[in-house]
Amino acid sequence: MNIDFIEPKLPSRRAWILASLPMTLALVLWGVSILLDARIDARRAQLAAAELAAKAPATPPTTHRPPPAYEADAQIAIKRAALPEADALAEIEHVEVAGIQLRSVDVNPAQNVVVVELDAASDDALGDYLDQLNAGEQVPKWHIVKLAASARTTPTDEAFKATSTIGPGHAVSIARGLETTSE
Repeated sequence: MNIDFIEPKLPSRRAWILASLPMTLALVLWGVSILLDARIDARRAQLAAAELAAKAPATPPTTHRPPPAYEADAQIAIKRAALPEADALAEIEHVEVAGIQLRSVDVNPAQNVVVVELDAASDDALGDYLDQLNAGEQVPKWHIVKLAASARTTPTDEAFKATSTIGPGHAVSIARGLETTSE
Protein backbone atom coordinates (compact mmCIF):
# COMPACT_ATOMS: atom_id res chain seq x y z
CA MET A 1 0.00 0.00 0.00
CA ASN A 2 1.19 3.20 -1.05
CA ILE A 3 -0.23 6.36 0.52
CA ASP A 4 0.46 9.73 -0.83
CA PHE A 5 0.10 12.63 1.50
CA ILE A 6 -1.22 15.79 0.08
CA GLU A 7 -0.26 18.91 1.72
CA PRO A 8 -3.28 20.82 2.75
CA LYS A 9 -3.65 24.24 1.35
CA LEU A 10 -4.00 26.92 3.95
CA PRO A 11 -5.80 30.12 3.18
CA SER A 12 -3.57 32.92 2.14
CA ARG A 13 -2.60 35.81 4.29
CA ARG A 14 -4.99 38.00 2.48
CA ALA A 15 -7.87 35.74 3.45
CA TRP A 16 -6.79 35.81 7.13
CA ILE A 17 -6.56 39.61 7.11
CA LEU A 18 -9.97 39.91 5.48
CA ALA A 19 -11.45 37.48 7.99
CA SER A 20 -9.94 39.22 11.08
CA LEU A 21 -10.68 42.78 9.94
CA PRO A 22 -14.37 42.80 11.01
CA MET A 23 -13.43 41.35 14.40
CA THR A 24 -10.71 43.97 14.97
CA LEU A 25 -13.02 46.77 13.85
CA ALA A 26 -15.71 45.56 16.27
CA LEU A 27 -13.23 45.56 19.20
CA VAL A 28 -12.01 49.09 18.38
CA LEU A 29 -15.58 50.43 18.14
CA TRP A 30 -16.49 48.78 21.44
CA GLY A 31 -13.49 50.45 23.18
CA VAL A 32 -14.35 53.84 21.68
CA SER A 33 -17.96 53.55 22.83
CA ILE A 34 -16.81 52.81 26.41
CA LEU A 35 -14.48 55.85 26.32
CA LEU A 36 -17.23 58.10 24.97
CA ASP A 37 -19.69 56.90 27.66
CA ALA A 38 -17.16 57.76 30.39
CA ARG A 39 -16.64 61.25 28.93
CA ILE A 40 -20.39 61.82 28.69
CA ASP A 41 -20.86 60.77 32.35
CA ALA A 42 -18.07 63.12 33.47
CA ARG A 43 -19.60 66.01 31.55
CA ARG A 44 -23.04 65.32 33.08
CA ALA A 45 -21.48 65.37 36.57
CA GLN A 46 -19.82 68.73 35.81
CA LEU A 47 -23.12 70.17 34.60
CA ALA A 48 -24.95 68.94 37.72
CA ALA A 49 -22.28 70.51 39.95
CA ALA A 50 -22.54 73.78 38.05
CA GLU A 51 -26.33 73.79 38.46
CA LEU A 52 -26.00 73.23 42.23
CA ALA A 53 -23.45 76.02 42.47
CA ALA A 54 -25.75 78.35 40.57
CA LYS A 55 -28.66 77.56 42.92
CA ALA A 56 -26.61 78.02 46.12
CA PRO A 57 -26.50 81.55 47.56
CA ALA A 58 -23.31 83.39 46.82
CA THR A 59 -21.02 83.91 49.79
CA PRO A 60 -19.77 87.45 50.18
CA PRO A 61 -16.05 87.89 49.74
CA THR A 62 -14.20 87.96 53.02
CA THR A 63 -12.54 91.25 53.74
CA HIS A 64 -10.42 92.31 56.64
CA ARG A 65 -12.51 94.46 58.90
CA PRO A 66 -10.89 96.73 61.43
CA PRO A 67 -11.73 95.84 65.03
CA PRO A 68 -14.69 97.75 66.42
CA ALA A 69 -14.01 100.74 68.65
CA TYR A 70 -15.49 99.00 71.67
CA GLU A 71 -13.32 95.86 71.39
CA ALA A 72 -10.96 96.83 74.23
CA ASP A 73 -13.91 97.45 76.56
CA ALA A 74 -15.50 94.19 75.47
CA GLN A 75 -12.29 92.28 76.20
CA ILE A 76 -12.12 93.82 79.68
CA ALA A 77 -15.77 92.91 80.28
CA ILE A 78 -15.13 89.32 79.19
CA LYS A 79 -12.05 89.12 81.39
CA ARG A 80 -14.02 90.61 84.27
CA ALA A 81 -16.82 88.08 83.83
CA ALA A 82 -14.29 85.22 83.95
CA LEU A 83 -12.76 86.34 87.27
CA PRO A 84 -13.67 84.31 90.34
CA GLU A 85 -13.98 87.38 92.57
CA ALA A 86 -16.99 85.90 94.36
CA ASP A 87 -14.68 83.72 96.49
CA ALA A 88 -12.54 86.70 97.47
CA LEU A 89 -15.58 88.81 98.31
CA ALA A 90 -17.07 85.96 100.35
CA GLU A 91 -13.83 85.69 102.33
CA ILE A 92 -13.95 89.41 103.14
CA GLU A 93 -17.61 89.17 104.08
CA HIS A 94 -17.15 86.26 106.50
CA VAL A 95 -14.18 87.66 108.43
CA GLU A 96 -14.84 90.03 111.30
CA VAL A 97 -12.10 91.39 113.54
CA ALA A 98 -12.49 94.10 116.15
CA GLY A 99 -10.46 97.17 115.20
CA ILE A 100 -10.75 96.69 111.41
CA GLN A 101 -12.88 99.11 109.41
CA LEU A 102 -13.22 98.46 105.66
CA ARG A 103 -13.08 101.58 103.49
CA SER A 104 -13.30 100.17 99.96
CA VAL A 105 -13.14 96.97 97.94
CA ASP A 106 -11.82 97.24 94.39
CA VAL A 107 -11.90 94.36 91.89
CA ASN A 108 -9.34 95.09 89.19
CA PRO A 109 -9.84 92.78 86.19
CA ALA A 110 -6.87 94.22 84.30
CA GLN A 111 -4.49 93.02 87.02
CA ASN A 112 -6.54 90.01 88.25
CA VAL A 113 -6.52 91.32 91.79
CA VAL A 114 -8.92 92.36 94.54
CA VAL A 115 -7.67 95.30 96.61
CA VAL A 116 -9.24 96.12 99.97
CA GLU A 117 -8.50 99.39 101.71
CA LEU A 118 -9.09 99.33 105.43
CA ASP A 119 -8.28 101.10 108.65
CA ALA A 120 -6.62 98.97 111.33
CA ALA A 121 -6.69 100.10 114.96
CA SER A 122 -3.57 98.08 115.77
CA ASP A 123 -1.01 95.76 114.26
CA ASP A 124 -2.51 92.87 116.19
CA ALA A 125 -5.94 93.51 114.64
CA LEU A 126 -4.39 93.67 111.18
CA GLY A 127 -2.45 90.46 111.80
CA ASP A 128 -5.57 88.67 113.05
CA TYR A 129 -7.53 89.91 110.03
CA LEU A 130 -4.90 88.64 107.55
CA ASP A 131 -4.58 85.35 109.48
CA GLN A 132 -8.34 84.77 109.26
CA LEU A 133 -8.42 85.67 105.55
CA ASN A 134 -5.56 83.25 104.82
CA ALA A 135 -6.85 80.51 107.15
CA GLY A 136 -6.57 77.05 105.62
CA GLU A 137 -4.33 78.18 102.74
CA GLN A 138 -0.91 76.59 102.29
CA VAL A 139 0.31 79.71 100.49
CA PRO A 140 -1.27 82.94 101.79
CA LYS A 141 -3.38 84.58 99.11
CA TRP A 142 -3.98 87.87 100.92
CA HIS A 143 -1.02 90.16 101.50
CA ILE A 144 -0.34 93.79 102.41
CA VAL A 145 0.12 96.05 99.43
CA LYS A 146 0.39 99.46 101.08
CA LEU A 147 0.73 100.45 104.70
CA ALA A 148 0.48 104.04 105.85
CA ALA A 149 0.35 105.31 109.42
CA SER A 150 -2.48 107.55 110.41
CA ALA A 151 -2.01 111.26 109.79
CA ARG A 152 1.22 111.52 111.81
CA THR A 153 3.87 109.86 109.60
CA THR A 154 4.05 107.83 106.43
CA PRO A 155 6.52 104.96 106.76
CA THR A 156 8.77 103.96 103.90
CA ASP A 157 9.05 100.36 102.75
CA GLU A 158 12.45 100.04 104.46
CA ALA A 159 11.02 101.30 107.75
CA PHE A 160 8.15 98.81 107.54
CA LYS A 161 10.53 95.94 106.82
CA ALA A 162 12.74 96.91 109.74
CA THR A 163 9.97 96.95 112.33
CA SER A 164 6.60 95.29 112.51
CA THR A 165 5.01 97.95 114.69
CA ILE A 166 4.21 101.37 113.37
CA GLY A 167 1.97 102.73 116.02
CA PRO A 168 -1.69 102.75 116.75
CA GLY A 169 -4.06 103.24 113.83
CA HIS A 170 -2.98 103.07 110.21
CA ALA A 171 -4.51 102.80 106.76
CA VAL A 172 -3.77 99.56 104.96
CA SER A 173 -4.35 98.16 101.49
CA ILE A 174 -4.42 94.39 101.22
CA ALA A 175 -4.75 92.43 98.00
CA ARG A 176 -5.56 88.96 96.77
CA GLY A 177 -4.65 87.68 93.32
CA LEU A 178 -7.42 85.99 91.39
CA GLU A 179 -6.78 82.81 89.43
CA THR A 180 -8.57 83.06 86.13
CA THR A 181 -10.62 80.11 84.92
CA SER A 182 -9.47 78.23 81.84
CA GLU A 183 -10.58 79.90 78.65
